[in-house]
Amino acid sequence: MANRPTHSSARHVSDEPTVGSFNCRKTSDVIWQDSQHRALFETLDLIARPDSGPEVLQRLRDYVDSHFALEEEYMARLEYPGLEAHVRAHRRFQQEVNGLFHSGDPDTPEFLAAASLFLTEWLTRHVMGIDKELEAFLLQSDTH
Repeated sequence: MANRPTHSSARHVSDEPTVGSFNCRKTSDVIWQDSQHRALFETLDLIARPDSGPEVLQRLRDYVDSHFALEEEYMARLEYPGLEAHVRAHRRFQQEVNGLFHSGDPDTPEFLAAASLFLTEWLTRHVMGIDKELEAFLLQSDTH
């Protein structure tokens, strides 16, 4: 798969990650997967900032969609045995993110703080759980 994302266009919010941030922590030995996870957590750090707005939720939504599409393409091409369960987890998360747009006032710091906490917990469980299973498969397949 020659078209692996480099994400050189990913914005860096600051040189120092926030407390609880994954920006400084490696999440995968698969380079493209780790790079994308870092971008996801960077966006979550933005959501947690008191001066953020609803556009950051849209940024997360868009990035999640592209990240999940890439993971799903790899899983399908490599005939990953956990594909169906992984895709179901992705769809559940996408539904949760879409629900956030209708569950409160995204212009309030309280809403964004609650959304940040929920999203960070979900993504942490996903990245350190089901994505670790995918990582092991990718590393064994020697296509990372």
